[in-house]
Amino acid sequence: MVNAKKISADIRDATTLSFVSLTGAAVAIAAIVAVILVFVFADSERRRDLAAWEDRLSIVAETRADAVDGWLEGQYRELGALADNAALQLYMTELARTAPGTARVTEELAETGYLRNLLTVVADRAGYFADAAAPDVEANVDRIAVSGIALVDAKGAVVAATRGMPPLNGNVHAALLAPPEGGRGFLDIRRTPSGTAVIGFSLPVHGVQAEGAARPIGRIVGIRRIEPSLYETLVQPGFAWNTAEILLVRAGDGQVDYLSPRRGGRAALTGAANAGEAGLVGPIAARGDSRFGVATDYAGAEVLYAARRIAGAPWAVAVKIDRAEAMAQSDARRATLIAALLAAVALVVVGLLALWRHGTSLRAAAAATQYRDLAQRYEAQSKFLRLVADSQPSPMFIVDRDGRYRFANRAAAQEAETAYPDMIGKSITSVLGPAAARRYEEANSGVLRSGAMVSNVHRSGSNGDLRVVQAEHIPVTDGPDFENGVLVVEQDITAAVKEREHRETALRHLVRTLLTIVDSRDPYAANHSVQVAVVARAVAEEMALDAELVEAAEMAGSLMNVGKLLVPSDLLTHPGALGDDERRRVRDGIDEGARLLADVPFVGPVIETLNQMNERWDGRGYPLGLKGADIVVTARVVAVANAFVAMLNPRAWRPGASFDSAIEMLLESSGREFDRAVVAALINRLENKGGRADWAALGRAETAH
Repeated sequence: MVNAKKISADIRDATTLSFVSLTGAAVAIAAIVAVILVFVFADSERRRDLAAWEDRLSIVAETRADAVDGWLEGQYRELGALADNAALQLYMTELARTAPGTARVTEELAETGYLRNLLTVVADRAGYFADAAAPDVEANVDRIAVSGIALVDAKGAVVAATRGMPPLNGNVHAALLAPPEGGRGFLDIRRTPSGTAVIGFSLPVHGVQAEGAARPIGRIVGIRRIEPSLYETLVQPGFAWNTAEILLVRAGDGQVDYLSPRRGGRAALTGAANAGEAGLVGPIAARGDSRFGVATDYAGAEVLYAARRIAGAPWAVAVKIDRAEAMAQSDARRATLIAALLAAVALVVVGLLALWRHGTSLRAAAAATQYRDLAQRYEAQSKFLRLVADSQPSPMFIVDRDGRYRFANRAAAQEAETAYPDMIGKSITSVLGPAAARRYEEANSGVLRSGAMVSNVHRSGSNGDLRVVQAEHIPVTDGPDFENGVLVVEQDITAAVKEREHRETALRHLVRTLLTIVDSRDPYAANHSVQVAVVARAVAEEMALDAELVEAAEMAGSLMNVGKLLVPSDLLTHPGALGDDERRRVRDGIDEGARLLADVPFVGPVIETLNQMNERWDGRGYPLGLKGADIVVTARVVAVANAFVAMLNPRAWRPGASFDSAIEMLLESSGREFDRAVVAALINRLENKGGRADWAALGRAETAH
């Protein structure tokens, strides 16, 4: 007789064994998938860190490229001032018109002596003097130097030159005395026989009469050493990594020259690379093939780099750092993360294996009871989560990659004016309509492409019926019955936005009122702070500061003269130069402006900017004696903007300066009183971004009084 209990037990055991086998296979697959996901997540972290380095290196490359281009333009400005000198033009015109043997208005020795002295003064000021290559002897013989300034006539003959001016022949003659189209002459960096790296510039000189204006009567030529002033433009404040390096490179005939010194004591203009070689930073930067990437440097190290071309010369700036140093923290963090996640996966696998082994005990009935309990618990948890979601006042819903609802809380159903069960499985367009669905679908598509959260603010209506809703679009990569989706959480921020806008409007009205009062007490400086605010905002934007710092720079510029309310009117309108005590009283009154505004809830470092705007880059400012990057960047911006506007506008004791004069004075104080990066940003905005036209009113201020 067949034992029914045994048959039942055998059937139960076979069923349990099949279940256990399937469970083991599922555990193995899940473990493999989990390990893959761990490495995918770690790789996404690596890409994010690389993107952060791309931003950092690109900013440095842009800044240094602008600085190098500004250095080149500075050389042309120095020579341009000579070419426009009226006395020089007069003497050159006389020399060009007077035939040999005829009477002269002035003696040639006097003319050439004056011109030589003029060139010597400019060369000394602009850095065109260098040690001579021959010994100094007691004789009326010029020693040959590596740099200097010369004035040549239309035939290329030297009229006057600084002592020891190198000869203008060969490649030097072709580059500087016969440039294409007769405009600017440029002698690219080359090494002299003595081993000194030099560069040359030239500009045409026109006569003083109308008939001589069309054709140059000569050229002003300058040859100078490139160090140390050019190399100083490659120094980025705060970029202090052990393996970081900023290089200046040039593509030549089949090779790439390193124009700047390199690590390991490598001098400039040494160690050329093959211009066509792939994977090397120098050739890549010189060719302009890429703006950021991973490559190999001249020492064979793998590096991260960013490169930018120089507008004024056939050069490029390459900023690089060893990948090992740049990604050290990222690699360590990623290794730790992988280890932790793999450990977690291992613990889960161990737990599942324990459960699998427990299942081999063939207690199918107990396992079924356990699974039933788990199902009941899962259902209870689902009901609890539904209760929590429905208790939230903000709409929340999940859509899959096809835009169909997979979940929605009560607030979302009420917003859609439908019931929750009727939403599931339907598209956003069919529930909300095409117009309302468009703003969700665009953001959801971006989230699904990038895998990153997106935050959007939607405004509808105006004035009384204004409604502002902030929506957070969060990627969902592990839904219960779909692969990828997006969780949308909305929050009505109308009241907060209205309150913030009201507060900002009131603050701006207060600022305008204060400016009106200040301007009425100091007619010579009327609109000064408004102009400073305009320039400060433009410079901050040129430096790519974030929006909060841009607003802070503009607001501080507007409020910089509030302290004049504490200064007697007779001092503000004093017709002559002020004495030391009077200047101290005016300065102390203006400095009190920050204290008057200390309790105003500004956005950004407005008070810090007002307190530090009189600090100097070299640490000789006041009141705290801060130095360099210790000064908040907005204070450095406002200091340059204030000086620039003050130079342009006339005062009771002096006329206003021109744009060119103001730039020259700022450059002279750059690195001592002002941050070079801020001055470079102002000049770049003025010369290359339409600043002269935008700030024409500032320029007219010099002739308006």
